[in-house]
Amino acid sequence: MTIIIIIIIVIIILLLTTIIVEIVVVLIVVVVVVVVVVVVVVVVVVAAAAAAAVVVIVLIVAAVATAAAVVVVVIVVVVVVVVVVVVVVVVVVVVVGGGGGGGGGKFFANR
Repeated sequence: MTIIIIIIIVIIILLLTTIIVEIVVVLIVVVVVVVVVVVVVVVVVVAAAAAAAVVVIVLIVAAVATAAAVVVVVIVVVVVVVVVVVVVVVVVVVVVGGGGGGGGGKFFANR
């Protein structure tokens, strides 16, 4: 009878030990999974933030480049307008002539 009780106690102890080991293993697996998920989420968030920063930098550079291009176009247009005005004024003065009465400009005077 004592042997049967000892065997039952040993079986109960083994079962409890097995259950405890399984619980510990499950807890370890859960902790590892949670840590891996957290690390992956952090890496993804950091990568997304870095990508967003790169996009913002690219947009800023594009905006600056666009502004510079607009400034260059405006400068070119102003220079072209000034050159055209100067050429028109010179042509009008030389061909048609100015005040002082008598005759036309130098162009007609030479004819």
